[in-house]
Amino acid sequence: MSDLLASRLVDLGVMINGLPVAGAEHLELIQSGAFFADRFVISMATLPNSNAAFYAGLGQASIVISVGIGGAAVPGGMALLTGQIDNVALDFGLGVATLSGRDLSARLIDTEVNDSFANQTASEKTGNQSGVPSD
Repeated sequence: MSDLLASRLVDLGVMINGLPVAGAEHLELIQSGAFFADRFVISMATLPNSNAAFYAGLGQASIVISVGIGGAAVPGGMALLTGQIDNVALDFGLGVATLSGRDLSARLIDTEVNDSFANQTASEKTGNQSGVPSD
């Protein structure tokens, strides 16, 4: 029976601002529906005082989370989520940095529209840049 079961190493990869970052331990992906951005929470192992400054200074950095089989998560794995980091929590006792954020649809959701479209046609709003004559 053991000959039929083969185990494969599943690797979790993280790229922050285009740079691969080692130490991903735990990932939680939350898909709440079509009208919300998908969210993530990922725990990254940190050695005492080694990466704390890096994680503390991230701000709203971009992140790509991927998985692969046999240690091929970065860069050859399949990307699960591309998004932005909204929050960084450091636990010095456990040596863990917890990153949370949303996928790139969050940028569209967070963008405010200040224009008023009342009593305007589309060509008036866009300045008729299409070159099609208006009636």
